[in-house]
Amino acid sequence: MSDAVSFVHEDNHEDDQHGADNSSLDPDHDDDMIAGLTQRLSEAEAILQALVTGQVNTVLNNDELASVLLRHTQQALRQSQASYRHLVTRIPAVVFELAPSGTTLAVNEAVTKITGYAPDELIGKNWWDIFIPGQQRHQVDQLYRQWRSGDVTNVVLVLSAKNTAPVTIELTSANRYHPDGSLASIVGVGVDISERDRMVQELRTSRDQLAIILQGAADGITAQAPDGSLIYANATAAQLLGDESPAHLISTDVGAIRRRFDILDEDGKPLSYDRLPGRIALQTGQSVSAIIRFRKRDNGVERWSNVKATPVLNERGQPTSVVNIFQDITDIKRSEQAQRLLANAGNILATSRDYETMLQDVAQLAVPDMADWCAVHLIEEDASVQQLAVAHVDPGKVAVILEWQRDHPSNWDAPTGIPSVLRTGRSEFYPDIPDELITATIKDPERLAIVRSIGFSSVMIAPMIARGRTLGAITFVWAESRRHYTGDDLALAEEIGRRAGLAVDNTRLFRQAQQLNSELEQRVAERTAQLRATNVTLQTEITERRRAEAAVRTLNAQLEQRVNERTTQLQSANLGLRREIAVRRQAQETVRSVLRRTRELYDVSQRIGLARTPEDVLNVLLASSYLRPASYGSVTLLDRPHAEHESPPSNALVLVDQSRETGRPHFAGTRYPIHPDSVDIVFPRTKVIQVSDLNAAPHIPEQMLSHLPDLGSRSLLSFPLIANGQWNGAMSFHFLSPGILDKSDVRHIQGLVDQAAVAIHNMRLLEMEAEARREAEKANELRLKFLAMISHELRTPLTSIKGFATTLLAQDVSWDELSQRDFISTINEEADKLTEMIEQLLDLSRLDAGLLRVRPAPCALSDIVSAAMSQLQAITSNHTLNIHIPDDLPSIKADTQRVAQVLTNLVDNAAKYSPRRSDIAVRAFTQGDTVQVDVSDQGIGIPPEERIYIFEAFRRGEGDSNKRTKGAGLAICKGLIEAHGGRIWIQEREGPGTTASFTLPVASTV
Repeated sequence: MSDAVSFVHEDNHEDDQHGADNSSLDPDHDDDMIAGLTQRLSEAEAILQALVTGQVNTVLNNDELASVLLRHTQQALRQSQASYRHLVTRIPAVVFELAPSGTTLAVNEAVTKITGYAPDELIGKNWWDIFIPGQQRHQVDQLYRQWRSGDVTNVVLVLSAKNTAPVTIELTSANRYHPDGSLASIVGVGVDISERDRMVQELRTSRDQLAIILQGAADGITAQAPDGSLIYANATAAQLLGDESPAHLISTDVGAIRRRFDILDEDGKPLSYDRLPGRIALQTGQSVSAIIRFRKRDNGVERWSNVKATPVLNERGQPTSVVNIFQDITDIKRSEQAQRLLANAGNILATSRDYETMLQDVAQLAVPDMADWCAVHLIEEDASVQQLAVAHVDPGKVAVILEWQRDHPSNWDAPTGIPSVLRTGRSEFYPDIPDELITATIKDPERLAIVRSIGFSSVMIAPMIARGRTLGAITFVWAESRRHYTGDDLALAEEIGRRAGLAVDNTRLFRQAQQLNSELEQRVAERTAQLRATNVTLQTEITERRRAEAAVRTLNAQLEQRVNERTTQLQSANLGLRREIAVRRQAQETVRSVLRRTRELYDVSQRIGLARTPEDVLNVLLASSYLRPASYGSVTLLDRPHAEHESPPSNALVLVDQSRETGRPHFAGTRYPIHPDSVDIVFPRTKVIQVSDLNAAPHIPEQMLSHLPDLGSRSLLSFPLIANGQWNGAMSFHFLSPGILDKSDVRHIQGLVDQAAVAIHNMRLLEMEAEARREAEKANELRLKFLAMISHELRTPLTSIKGFATTLLAQDVSWDELSQRDFISTINEEADKLTEMIEQLLDLSRLDAGLLRVRPAPCALSDIVSAAMSQLQAITSNHTLNIHIPDDLPSIKADTQRVAQVLTNLVDNAAKYSPRRSDIAVRAFTQGDTVQVDVSDQGIGIPPEERIYIFEAFRRGEGDSNKRTKGAGLAICKGLIEAHGGRIWIQEREGPGTTASFTLPVASTV
C-alpha cells in the first residue's frame, strides 16, 4: 500500500510504464479493471489459503502450478498497483498513509494543492505535528482510539496550511494490519469542505438579510398555500389587515380575516373571494394584479390597495403557493376622488342659473361618495334660513328627514351646529360621534330616538362664503356606512362650500341685475307715456291758439306778443323733452353695460376655476375686457407665505409673466431680493397699488425701474395675492399709456384677482403634494440602498476580526508567537478600518443634521499641509507625492484640522486608484478671492456620467471593477468645504487620471 501511494515522488520506470498505460482510462474502464483485479486477487488469496491449510504437499508436488500461481499473483499485483496509483493521482481529495506512530509514509499531489506542503516536507515526518496544533492533540488521541477499534468515517478536522488559511476536511480512513493482527498503517482520504462551510454560512446570512428586507418593506407581502391559508406575512401586511403581528396573522383562520372586511373592486362593487388576484393566480399559474378596496366592517374605514399576485411554480409548472404584494394607494385614490368631486361640483355650479336646483344637485353629488346624507341651508335676503336641498343614500329616508325637521324646527340661537356656522362663518367638525355625546346634547326623548335611528357616526358642517359674507352652510353626515371624516375631508367640504357660495352669490347678482333692468324699463315706459300725454296737450293748445289768431286778428300787436311768449315756452318745453329722451337712452346704455360686465365677470370667474396652471389664470385675466389695454402681466410669489404680523420675506420669484406684444414671457423664473423699505411698494399687503404715471411717481424700487425700459410701461396696477389668510405675492399689470382704468374697473379686477389667488394657491398645494410624494419615494429608495451598502461595508472588517479572534480563542490549537502577532495585527488593522468607517458615518450624520461645526481662523495653507504630512507620507508610501505650495500664497480662513482631513481623504482616494510608483500631485494657487487646491493622480479616471455621484455617500459608479467613491469620505469632504464657504468638484478632462479641486476663501475677504 505504501509503495502504491508514494509514486508521486519516486522514479520507477516500471510503475511509470503502467501509469502511462492507464492514464487514458475512463472511469467505467477503471471500475471494470478494479473489479477484475479484485477477483484475481481473491483467487490468489484462496490458493495461498489452501497452501496454509493443508494442501501444501499437493501444490509443492506440482511445480508448474506453483509457477503459474506465482506469475498470476505478481501480474495481478502490478496491475492493481498501477490502477491504484492512477486513481489516487486523479482524485481531488487529500490521500495519505501514516505509520501507527503518526509518521507520514505517502501522500498524493492533492495534499500540495490544498495545504501548500510539498511531499518532501511531509514524508518521514510526523503528520500531526505539522497539521494539527498542540491544543488540538486530544482530537488525534481520540482518532487513534477509534483507529485501533476499526476504520474512521466522516470525521471533521481543521488542518493548518502553508501560507494560507486553515483548511477544513472531512476525513474517512481504513486500517492496514500485519499478519499478526497488529496495526500496520492508516490510509486516510480527506475532502476539503472549507468552501462548502463558507457557502452554507453565506446562504444563512443571505436568508436572514432577505427576512429583514421583507419585514421592513413599505408594501404588505403575504404568501398563501393553495387552500388559502397564510404561510408568510410581513409587518406591513399585518398592519394593513388589522392584526397585531405577522405571527398572529398567520395563525388566524383566513375566513376570520375575510370577515373583518367588505371586499370591493375599484368601482365599489362587491368582489367575491374567487375573484381575488391570489385565487386567480393559483388557478391560472399567471401573475395577476388588481385595485381592491377593503372596508372594515367594525368602523367603516375604507382603504385602497394595488394587489399583485405572483404564483410560485414547481418543476412541472404547477402553482404550489402564491405571493401577494399589497401597495397602499389610499391617499392617491382619495385625492383622485376629491378632484373628481370638485370637478363635477364645478360643472354643476357653472351650468345652472337657478341656485335652488344647483344646490340640490350638489347635495345629490356628495351622496354616497362623500356622505350618507347631505343637506344645504341658505340665508335668504330677508335674513331667514331655509333648507334648500337634502339628499340621502336611501331616497325613502329623505321624506322622513324632512318630516322630522318640520316637527322639530332648529333653534337658530344654538351655540353649535348649523346656527353657529351661519353666525361665525367657521366650519364645525365632528369626526366621531359616540352615543354619549348624542345623549348629552339632545334631551327630548322622542327626538333622541329619531336621531339614534338615523345613526350618526361622523359630521362636518362647512360655510358657504362669498365676498366675506356667509350665505349658507352645507352639512355632510356619515351614518349607516359607519365611516368617519378626516381633516382632508373637511378641507374638501370647505372648498365645495366656497365654490357653492360664489355660485349662489353670482346667481343672486345676476337676478338683481335682471330686476334692475326691469325697473329701468318700467320707468322708461312711464316717462314715455307722460311725454305722449304732454304732446297731446301741446297739440290741443296749438289748435286753440290758431283759432284764437283767426278770431282776434284785430288784436295783432297784443296777440303777436302773446304768441312770441308762448313760442318761447314751447321751445323750452321741447328742449327739456329732448334732454329727457337723451337721459333715457343713456340709462338704457348703462343698464346694458352693467349686464355685459356682469356676464363677463361670471364667465371669467368660471374660466379661472377651470384653469390648470398659473399661466392659464394670467392669460384668462389678460383676455378679459377689463385688462384689454394692458401690455404686460406677471405673477410674482414670495419665497414663503406671509401672515399679517410677520416680518416681510427677503426674496421673490417671477412665477409667470406674459407680454401682449411678443406673446412670450420676459422674466419668468427670475428671483430677486426685496428691500424692507420698498416691500409695500412692490408687494402690497392689503391694498391695490395704482401708479398712473411711472415717470412721475416717486420711490419706485430699483429692481422695478430696471424692467421698465424693456416693457415700455407708463402706468401700473399691482394687486395683493391673499389666499388662506396669508399674503403670497402680487399680480401686476402694465400699461403703455398713463391713467387707463377707473375705480369701477379696478374694483372688478380686484374680485377676479382674489379668485385667481385662491386658484394659484390650490395649484401650488397640489404641486407641493405631488413633489412631496416623489421625494418620499426617492428617499425610501436611497435609504434602502444606503442600508444595503452600509451592511456590506461594515461586515467585511467584522468578518476578518471575528474569524481571527475565533482562531486565537480556539482551545485545541496552539499558535506560535509570530502567528499570534500576525493575527492580532490583522485584527487591529480591520478594527481601525471599522473605526474609520464609523467616524465617517458619524461625521456624515452630523453634516446632515447641521451639527458638524468648523472653526475657521486665518492660517497658511502650508501649515495645514505640514499638519497632515505624516498621514500623507504613510498613504503614498507606494507612490511619489509632489507638493507645490507657492511662497506668496495668501493666508486663508480655515479650520486647520478639518481642511487637513479633506486633503488626506483626497490624497488617500487618489492613492487607492492609481498604479504603484505613479505620481500624485498637490498644487495650490490664487483664484480671485479664493485659494484653489488641486489633487491630481494618474489612475483610471472617472467617466463623465459618474462624476455627478462622486460626492454622494456610499454611492459607487457602474461599469468598471475599480470603482471610486466607496464610503462616505468624499461626501464628508464636500460638507466640510461647503461649511467653509468654498466648493469642491472633479475637473473635466479626457483620458486617464483624475483631478479633484476645492477652494477656500482668502482671509482678508471673509
